[in-house]
Amino acid sequence: MIRKMNENDIKEVQLIDKVCFKRSYTRRTEILKAFLIDNASLVYEDKGKVVGYIFNHILGDFAWFGTLGVDPNYRGSNIGKELVNKTIDMFRNEFNIKTIGIVTMPESCYNIGFYIKRGFTPRELALRLKRNLNSKTEISNINEKFKIEFIDGENEEQYEKIISNAKKISSSLYEGLDMSSEIDIAYKSKTGTSFIIYENNKVIGFAILRFKSVFDEEDNSVHIRLICIKNTVSPYIEILDAVLNEIYKYSYDGGFSNVFIDVNTLNANICSHLLKNHYFQVDKSSVTLLIGNENFYSEINGLMLFRTVT
Repeated sequence: MIRKMNENDIKEVQLIDKVCFKRSYTRRTEILKAFLIDNASLVYEDKGKVVGYIFNHILGDFAWFGTLGVDPNYRGSNIGKELVNKTIDMFRNEFNIKTIGIVTMPESCYNIGFYIKRGFTPRELALRLKRNLNSKTEISNINEKFKIEFIDGENEEQYEKIISNAKKISSSLYEGLDMSSEIDIAYKSKTGTSFIIYENNKVIGFAILRFKSVFDEEDNSVHIRLICIKNTVSPYIEILDAVLNEIYKYSYDGGFSNVFIDVNTLNANICSHLLKNHYFQVDKSSVTLLIGNENFYSEINGLMLFRTVT
């Protein structure tokens, strides 16, 4: 039986995830609770026991699959296929989702074939870039017209401010897109923070940083979960330089050693700039698959750098 995931399922899901992917650590309980905000993650239950799960996320009219896991003792029972089919049906009929996305490893021939059979179209590569902060960090000649404002999640006024701005900016990037739930997850799980980006005192974007791993382990890194910037007259690289400079300072002050950022290869100039001028290195790659509007990422009216894997 497939049903919605709830808090009572978390311990079983953690164990399956750890065994299935041969992890040393379980996923943080706080972040799994936060994932339930969307009421879209599912479990497969057999005789009262959870034997499979899938994390799903709703972003307005857009949704994406997170991690899918099945108890190794139940492999070959089509549980994964049933969870995926149920998710697609739920997205379309319950949430009225127009485009569904997923990322998987490009070397995983089985996974790519599995999703193509279910109507997904392979699109661009996504690169996870890593920057060691022991090397030269700050970028010179940053334009002072760009400012950022970190948000105190305990301050109700500030929290409402960034949620409101996130909804407006997301919708300006792509009609129907709403990334504000990512802010909810960061603060409710106490694994991240966020900030608003200004140009000449006008709001042009926002970003989310994750300073704790999704796993219950020490992680001395800052992961840039999301950067959204409206279509502005200023070059995105110029804005990104200013934003990254502030992230480097935040990371130094917090005693972090590394910064990670994900970039879709559609933004080839951004990728090249980060590698050449910010000393990032390619850490991992994944392939994006879409069903619905296959040109979703190419039609973004602005800049969105999004770490889609959970």
